[in-house]
Amino acid sequence: MKAVGAKGWIVLTKVSRIRYRPNEISALKEAKAVAVVLVAGNLIGAEMADLFVKTLRKIEHIAGNATPPALFTFGRDRKLKKIL
Repeated sequence: MKAVGAKGWIVLTKVSRIRYRPNEISALKEAKAVAVVLVAGNLIGAEMADLFVKTLRKIEHIAGNATPPALFTFGRDRKLKKIL
């Protein structure tokens, strides 16, 4: 996560529990990273990829302009919600 934060990249993940794990939140803060979490359940790989691709421009615009550290979630509705 440190390398991603240092490069100004956005972390994309399906690990929805990250938002409830204090150690992972601390790591996100320490790395000064921005993360976006897909929180829709029961999806196969192709469906997850499709949602990330269809939401990419919104991710780039909203999360890309966020001041790190930041954590966003989105689901099937493709609406980004800021958590941190």
